[in-house]
Amino acid sequence: MCSSDLDLACSVGAQLRVIHVADLPDLPAFDEDLFGDSFNAFYQDAETTLSAMIAKTLPADHGATGVVLSGSPEEALVADAREHGLDAIIVGQTGHDSVIGDILGSVPRSLINHQPCTIIVVPTPRVSENTDG
Repeated sequence: MCSSDLDLACSVGAQLRVIHVADLPDLPAFDEDLFGDSFNAFYQDAETTLSAMIAKTLPADHGATGVVLSGSPEEALVADAREHGLDAIIVGQTGHDSVIGDILGSVPRSLINHQPCTIIVVPTPRVSENTDG
């Protein structure tokens, strides 16, 4: 988030909720009853990493809340937005090629289709796939 965006959010008293969605495979081999401790450790690591990222990138007085959710990113974000009455979701666009994006689906596209609130899509810079130099 740009500092001007954060300044604007702070000036209107907005609360910032930083969300990471962990989408673990839904396979019998990943049964939570068998691997509960591993799942808990994974989510604790994700929460620690998210907290460190927030502390590193946002000013000390930001008042942001970091949350790690599980499941499909689209479903988790829509449910969280509705549950917490979010006014807007700001989501990054990874910039997949259109064919790959159509095959894999798109979190921003799905959020826009479900419109739990205002959706702001921020394009992320494309990383060149050309490794020839």
